[in-house]
Amino acid sequence: MTSLSPFQTLPMLIVEKVVEYLEGRSTNLRDSNLDKHNRNMKVLRPFLRVSEYWRAAALASICDNCEIRFDDSPKGYSVRYHALPAGFPFPQHRGETLVKLVFVRAPSMCDIYGRKFRTRSWLELDFPIFPSATKLIVYQTEDEPKSIFDGWPVRNAEPVDRNKAMVDFARSLRQLTPVATGVVMSFFFLGSTNKTDKKNKGLCNILVSELCRGKVARICVESRTGPALPSFKLNAISGLTCIKQGANMVSAPFVHLAYGNARTLRELSIRLEVEADWRTLIYGGTTAPAVYSSLASLTIKIVEIPYGTSWAAIEDAGPFPVLRKLDVTGEYPFEDGLFFSGNGSTLQDLNIPYGAVKKNIFGRFGVLERSGVTQMSSISLGPEGNEYEDRDFVAGLANDYIGGQARRMAEVATTLCLEYYTADTQVYNAILMARRTAIIQHLELRAFLLDAIHIIDIIKGLPSLVSLAFSIKGSVPNIEAIPASRHPSALRAKYHCLNNKFRKLVVLDDFVSNDDRDGMAREIAVVAVQIAVLCPNFTHVDLARDLRSVFSREIAWATVNPPFLPFVSSLRRLIYTN
Repeated sequence: MTSLSPFQTLPMLIVEKVVEYLEGRSTNLRDSNLDKHNRNMKVLRPFLRVSEYWRAAALASICDNCEIRFDDSPKGYSVRYHALPAGFPFPQHRGETLVKLVFVRAPSMCDIYGRKFRTRSWLELDFPIFPSATKLIVYQTEDEPKSIFDGWPVRNAEPVDRNKAMVDFARSLRQLTPVATGVVMSFFFLGSTNKTDKKNKGLCNILVSELCRGKVARICVESRTGPALPSFKLNAISGLTCIKQGANMVSAPFVHLAYGNARTLRELSIRLEVEADWRTLIYGGTTAPAVYSSLASLTIKIVEIPYGTSWAAIEDAGPFPVLRKLDVTGEYPFEDGLFFSGNGSTLQDLNIPYGAVKKNIFGRFGVLERSGVTQMSSISLGPEGNEYEDRDFVAGLANDYIGGQARRMAEVATTLCLEYYTADTQVYNAILMARRTAIIQHLELRAFLLDAIHIIDIIKGLPSLVSLAFSIKGSVPNIEAIPASRHPSALRAKYHCLNNKFRKLVVLDDFVSNDDRDGMAREIAVVAVQIAVLCPNFTHVDLARDLRSVFSREIAWATVNPPFLPFVSSLRRLIYTN
């Protein structure tokens, strides 16, 4: 590969032409656009001859980011080389480079193996080995609900040992990307769709374990629908780091059996059946608890939980000693308490429905009170399925629970996302009460409808705040109609302490109808002008594109007219980040 070193000096225009030529989109490298680069044409002479060696070497060097699609075409597959971005330094290593195998219309692995791999290796096909690719993706499309393992071993061929065939297929994958350290396998179905076919249950285990024999250190297995992973006892496989069950619904005893005591599993995403609870997840109907010793991220989707059903709280953090992220969705999963967390908990990212608030997550069974946590990176409370039915109940608990816990959250989280449909004022007041001890840097208030003056109070009251995401309501039709009490000079007199850290405003427009969008844009401009008065480093606005024209027109008026002109000159350099 040392002969490819001159590529380091190739202009991007030539690189793009080479890629087009190799993909068959161009038949002549010598065109008028390349005349000014004649000094580099000596580097391209091997391409003009297109020897097989140079073709393979160029493909491997120019683009490790490649997609190989297996389909029902006469050839059986096609190769797509992703174009390099304009101006990209070439051919430096671009961090994580990947090769993606796409199984179109769900041809089974056995068909592909029987048609191509049994008689020819990757080297004999007309796409090369990718010596620098660090990641391999095996992806199955959803054009047809068919298992990628259906019909194994090879149909219409001599009988073969299915286990050996899977080992050979895994070795072929390792041969394609010899230095890849990460593998992602995303299947529409994982396991056989034929319920009577008991012979295919262990094939996925063989595939994963065989991949781990090479340099692969990270494997993610995703099954987007269909039955649960068949006989997926992977706790003895050292390289498996991530499992995503997708739409599969599994039982807590199955999770305990399949994933309990896994030594390297760091991320687990599952859908649990109705009768699941924490204790079953950990004990699985036995007396020996499972220990997820390396699990850092746990995502659980709890479906169809009837009112009154609850998850018993776990008071011991032993089963999850290094858990950093907990993401739970579902209705009423926390009637008897939220979660465990012993002293010294590592939990940093918490995403739960606000049903947990009803039992006070900072109370006896709460996450933060028992753990002694003083700082988290993120807390997110979202709505449950029937939030509108609980408006009166939530409003009645607002002062005792929601307001008090919002203040506590502001004291322990650097990123806080709250989504309520009631009790806006209580939460707003609670956050402001924590101004002296708050460490919030990023605040997101979804479905809150706040006035402009509330937003300014929050920015001014939280000295560490860097960004704010919000929905707005108000009665100020445009900037010209701002009352004198909210003019820049009046704001400077009232809020003499400025927030020097605040930089970004994020506008949430999910709850605004199409008829109100122009009015919303005008109101946001009013807020932006007042923020610019108080925050000299305010430069970024995340705003939907259809709101920008009205917003920009209002801002432009403010930057050239008194009484705003002396205060809002910084708005001329606003950066739109959406």
